[in-house]
Amino acid sequence: MRTPSEYWGERRMSSRLDATPTPSQAMSKASQWLSKFSQTMVTRLAGTQEPQISQKRDRNGGVSWVVYDPLTSETLYFSSEAEVRMWLEQRYQF
Repeated sequence: MRTPSEYWGERRMSSRLDATPTPSQAMSKASQWLSKFSQTMVTRLAGTQEPQISQKRDRNGGVSWVVYDPLTSETLYFSSEAEVRMWLEQRYQF
């Protein structure tokens, strides 16, 4: 017969194993982190405070826009060029 602490210890261990990311999930997170890190380094080395805007295509051919804002260190995602333009107008509004 198991003690309560043995039971809960096994439960914690199995929940950790269940929460382990798959290799593709881990690679995706690492890729996202590396991308953000490289954007930050380029921005700091170049000394620019302007947003960096890129267009991405998913495997289905859908287009999205990725904007890195060096002032806030945020990466923003938009589904259209019009949304990016609205964000830019709000960002530079005085």
